[in-house]
Amino acid sequence: MNINARTSWTIALLSALAFAAPALAQPVRDGSGEQRVALDKMELKPFTHEVWSKLSDWQNGELAEGLTKDKVVLVLAYNDFSPAPRKAMALAKKLAAAHGAQGLIVVAAHAERGWADAEKAKVEDGSLHLAHDAKGEFRKALFAQSDPDWYLIDRAGQMRYAGISTESVESATKQLLAEDAAKAGGTKAAIDAAAASKDAAERKARASRENVDLTKFPELPFIRPEEADYTKANWPKLPRDESKQQELVYLEPKDVALPDTGWFPHKPSMAGKVVILYFWHPDANNVMTVGDRLDILARQHQRDVLIVGVVTDLDSVNLSGTNIKLRKDQRDVEKLSERMAEYVKNRQFDQYFLVDNGRGVMDSIFGSSDGATLLAVLSSDGKTRWWGDKPVVSMQAALSRILQVDPGVQARRKAEDAWLNAQKAKKAGGN
Repeated sequence: MNINARTSWTIALLSALAFAAPALAQPVRDGSGEQRVALDKMELKPFTHEVWSKLSDWQNGELAEGLTKDKVVLVLAYNDFSPAPRKAMALAKKLAAAHGAQGLIVVAAHAERGWADAEKAKVEDGSLHLAHDAKGEFRKALFAQSDPDWYLIDRAGQMRYAGISTESVESATKQLLAEDAAKAGGTKAAIDAAAASKDAAERKARASRENVDLTKFPELPFIRPEEADYTKANWPKLPRDESKQQELVYLEPKDVALPDTGWFPHKPSMAGKVVILYFWHPDANNVMTVGDRLDILARQHQRDVLIVGVVTDLDSVNLSGTNIKLRKDQRDVEKLSERMAEYVKNRQFDQYFLVDNGRGVMDSIFGSSDGATLLAVLSSDGKTRWWGDKPVVSMQAALSRILQVDPGVQARRKAEDAWLNAQKAKKAGGN
């Protein structure tokens, strides 16, 4: 199988889930593990001028204090001796030339080695500043671990976006240029207010449950829908069939058979449930911080949705421009199973894990298609109703529609509601 995923599954997954203030368009984030945690903590914090002092040998003018006031600053950590960073530098130059008059300043910090021979690009209006990160201290301050790494500082002087993907840079830059300093400064307050509102709504919902946990029903029998019920449901549109160039035809849902073995901590009951699958490998740098974010999604929809992290052989898969190479022992199903058994002992999850034997499950969904995000949503009949290969709608929009129309979800909920009413009646009769 040859999957050419131009961005990592982590980036695509964050983009699909859009865990941020709903009114704000969000770029996709790079980074993983402790690095991503550190980058997240930098966001919406003031960016001090002291950090610029870690750079030297400025080209096209030093970034003097006050020069960035009310400006949007795009920061690039790059080098001039590798293809991807050189392309990033070309994009930085393009953006500086196109948007310098709108208040964009671009700062490109070259890596320690190779600075003397690096091309010293410039733009006419002086909006592109180059400098040398001679001791690596600038990168250390920004938790940058690879070239290219991108950062955006808004007009209010906040580190708005730390460690974003190259694909997101242009749109994110335009977004910040469209803001004035007052609007940029109010971003954190808006996000905090949205979080407080969401927390209040969740507390109100919990209080209304009258101490009955709606997520922990016993496994109740219910009448399973017929195939015709699934056929006539108004499912979200699937990706377009690109083999039909002359007409607009959408792909058909695919049957996905999940095995009975290889589950951690155990195989859950899937009757009447929607299943979200994401594919990863512990040695492929598609990190568990995204699994943590999916834990949040699992808690939000835990009555109806199961999250399954499928541990998959990602050997030869291209993630973020890096071709993943796994040793034979890293691909061994038995060894992976032992690692997962140990892993789930150490943490509490609101999801399940499945060790895929080879790529059986992944291949049944993505085949050899390009650009796959390694994320899929199954309806309660085990068919794909969304997957990340050039989707027509976002995953969140698709999930909302699926939960509304899935006849299995509706049938299970009907049985659970009847049980819940019986429990309430029993409780009332006992008082």
